[in-house]
Amino acid sequence: MPNKFERQLDQIKRQKKLFIALILFFVVILTWILVSIFASQTKQAIGPELIKLAEPLVPNLNTQLLDDLQEKRYFSDEQLEKFSIYVLLSERGEDAGKVTEIINQETIEQEEAEEVEEVEEAEEVKEAKEVEEVEEAQELKEAEDLS
Repeated sequence: MPNKFERQLDQIKRQKKLFIALILFFVVILTWILVSIFASQTKQAIGPELIKLAEPLVPNLNTQLLDDLQEKRYFSDEQLEKFSIYVLLSERGEDAGKVTEIINQETIEQEEAEEVEEVEEAEEVKEAKEVEEVEEAQELKEAEDLS
């Protein structure tokens, strides 16, 4: 049976462990608070590019530039409609590498539609010829069978 002295000694050991744990906890909390304060107090430096961009604008106008702009030629809508634009054809089969004038988008679309129609007509003519050839072959075969 443990005597009174041993119980008091065990109680002191437990209190010592609890005291050490509390001191360690206090040190961790204190460190956390100090790091938080330090992190909140650090300042970000402003780079030289931002300083240069933050300089005030010069209120003087470049009159030479304004004069140059005023001297530029103005084109009316009618003149712009007649203005020719050239393009290098690079993806159109046999026309590849040729320089051609672009009149306007509608004309290009119309030309492409005409090309599609021509191809379709050529296919129809080809199919019609094949049908005629098959019919002629059948007629010849029937004529041979009758003779």
